[in-house]
Amino acid sequence: MSEGRHNIGGLAAWGDIFQIAYVTAAFDEALAYWTGTVGAGPFFVSRGFMLRGWRYKGAPVDIALDLALGYWGDHQIELIRQTCRTPSVYIEWQDAGRTGVHHFGLYCEEGARARAAVGAAGLEIIQDVDGPTGGVFYVDQPGQTTLEFISRMPIQDRLFAAMKDARASWDGVSEPIRSLTDLVSQAAQAT
Repeated sequence: MSEGRHNIGGLAAWGDIFQIAYVTAAFDEALAYWTGTVGAGPFFVSRGFMLRGWRYKGAPVDIALDLALGYWGDHQIELIRQTCRTPSVYIEWQDAGRTGVHHFGLYCEEGARARAAVGAAGLEIIQDVDGPTGGVFYVDQPGQTTLEFISRMPIQDRLFAAMKDARASWDGVSEPIRSLTDLVSQAAQAT
């Protein structure tokens, strides 16, 4: 468990919620709402973003989606629109006609150990991808909001810090929509 979290029990021991994610068929309208009405952002957008090498309910999948990430204070807002019919947590949500919060994201130091703790709690990992520090995985919580565990990696630290810096210096008007691809490239070069 992360240092300073040893007195916390359950899944909360593995990380704090830093992300609130929405799956929406109305992607552009959602972006306009979050940047204009709410004032969150700026948002970093990638259209046709590919999730490669993932598993959904144990079966291999590659998923195409439109993705937007921005900040409202310390909370990352994620907007997702799946653009293919590949089975996934996102298309299952859309096909069920659901709206609102899809999942909460936890950024965890020890993804592999968190994965084991999820299994020990009797919960099911419904979508995942392997990674050097434990990967990313979605946990089904029957009757509750899905949890996404994101294993901490240096490039993500830089990426999320750059997004927070953009939030801190943003005037709330200019360039509310920016390129996620460009930001990822910059974070990768800043090693």
